[in-house]
Amino acid sequence: MADETRPSAAPSSAMRSAARGSALNLAGAVFSALSTLGLTIVVTRGASQDNAGVFFATTSIFVLITAIGRLGTDTGLVYFISQSKATGQLSRVRAYVLAAAEPAVLVGCCLGVVLFAFAPAIAAVTSPDDTKLTVAALRALAPFVPFAGIAYVALAATRGLGTMRPNVFTEQLMRPGLQLLVAFAIVITGVSINLAWSWSIPYAVSACLAVYFLYKTSRRVVRAPQEKGRRSREFWRFTAPRSVASMTQIAMQRLDIVLVAVLAGASAAAIYTAATRFIVLGQFARNAVSLAVQPHVAAAMATTDRSAISGLYRTSTAWLMVCTWPIFLVLLIEAQSVLKVFGHDYQVGAEVLVLLSAAMLIATFCGDVDIMLVMSGRSRQSLINNGVALILMVGLDVALIPRVGLLGAAIGWASAITCKNLLGLVQVWWFYRVWPFGSAPAIVAVASIFCFGLGAGMPRLIFGENLIALIVGVALACLSYAGWMWRARTTLALDSVISLRRLRK
Repeated sequence: MADETRPSAAPSSAMRSAARGSALNLAGAVFSALSTLGLTIVVTRGASQDNAGVFFATTSIFVLITAIGRLGTDTGLVYFISQSKATGQLSRVRAYVLAAAEPAVLVGCCLGVVLFAFAPAIAAVTSPDDTKLTVAALRALAPFVPFAGIAYVALAATRGLGTMRPNVFTEQLMRPGLQLLVAFAIVITGVSINLAWSWSIPYAVSACLAVYFLYKTSRRVVRAPQEKGRRSREFWRFTAPRSVASMTQIAMQRLDIVLVAVLAGASAAAIYTAATRFIVLGQFARNAVSLAVQPHVAAAMATTDRSAISGLYRTSTAWLMVCTWPIFLVLLIEAQSVLKVFGHDYQVGAEVLVLLSAAMLIATFCGDVDIMLVMSGRSRQSLINNGVALILMVGLDVALIPRVGLLGAAIGWASAITCKNLLGLVQVWWFYRVWPFGSAPAIVAVASIFCFGLGAGMPRLIFGENLIALIVGVALACLSYAGWMWRARTTLALDSVISLRRLRK
């Protein structure tokens, strides 16, 4: 095993920058996760299970379509622009943005037209008992597919230029917050407007803001005269495999909802979606750290700085665990209790939540292996991993959902998550001889299990299994966990965030 890289007393500029981005993204991720959870509560409480299932199934189709439409350009732009910045070749930025934007917008427009035109056929397959409502929802979503692509491209370019603020404000604060507000307004006023509009309209606002932020950021950061033309061949040689991998990643997160709707009905899709929305809480925190570390890994790969690569990998893994393990442990232990927030009819999804929480604990302990592979230029390995995982998930879903219902879908997704991360873990070691394992992740694992796995359950001995016991247990666990993390702040490189605050003062 490679020697463990320990953080220095004075955090490196890359580590400080990653810490700043992670902290900012985490704040945005918390708001985004709560908004997404709030939207799910509004829909499940304000609509029937069948109508809620239609909403979740159609918005999942929209997410799948937009994943296809953006063609993996977001990761490609971060990769090339951050490397251009690291190597002093910012004159290439415009060429990379044009190489990404034009195909993404064109494909997005085509997919929007196809979704609108074939809405009746899609509705007949996904929701045969609610065809009219499903067609209306799909046609409310279709015109906004290109706007999603524009937003993804523009925000990826700003991340590549080294700033996370546009992404946090637009993608994590504004859009999910606006979706929640519009959905709440539709439900509370009782107007006869399809709930899908609450999902789609904010994408147009997001696209406009993203383009504005890209314009402002590029004027501030990019001083060099820009190349004319496009670097399409270079860009798409890297991005083409990643575009397929990006689609498979989104498919792993959303396709199972569509399959549940097709194989078990809209009501089952509503229950499954509600249960899996809690998993999204942890995924948002995971994405916050990943997005911040992504450009720094690309820059380290460009300079072949193995020490920096190893340090970023271990530190980002520890940060992922700090943010997510408490969430997944609470969900695993208190699944029955937390699902009450959606209504008593949704508690049957508890076994889904338990299984997926366990899978996410394993995945987070592996670190963000996909970012490590992609930012090192090994998109094909990432594609293969995601493809194998997707095939495994779909196969298990089709085989198990008709037999065991929601649990079958959970088995499929959990197996896919575990398979993809273990494959990536082995490949990162094989290619670079770096592990995510070390003292920092071990400390987080022990602290999380002790505080949230054991300590959070103690109040149940006094109050019984109810909401009061859950709240008291989690509150006490958070206090003890915060103290543990403070004592281990140097080992976990959390002092990078503290150093940032002192530098600003």
